[in-house]
Amino acid sequence: MDSGVTVYPADAGALAENQAYSAQQRPTQAELSGAGMAAALKQEDELRQSSEATLQQMADDTGGRACKNTNDLAGCAIKAVNEAYYEISYYPTNVKWDDRFHKITVKTPKRGILLTYRRGYIATSD
Repeated sequence: MDSGVTVYPADAGALAENQAYSAQQRPTQAELSGAGMAAALKQEDELRQSSEATLQQMADDTGGRACKNTNDLAGCAIKAVNEAYYEISYYPTNVKWDDRFHKITVKTPKRGILLTYRRGYIATSD
């Protein structure tokens, strides 16, 4: 955020199959049981969700957009490059330079417009 860079993260393995179903895996008999398989699938899903949440947070914090749940990485790059940009400058007044995060909200009266922007700033004294 400090550098002013907008990040458009992409998940290159978004539509990968669950590894528990992979032919390359050699599961034990216990892992093939209903409970073992359910535990393996749950763990994979939790890891995937955590990864996607990190990508989304990075995009939200910098004003970008996360590209996930697709194998079309070229399409992700094209969307990022083709977005219309308008730059709005903002300098806070009457703010405490307290090294804390301060929220910003940007709105438009037009319906159907998707705004991507930094959700705030850290008020550093530098």
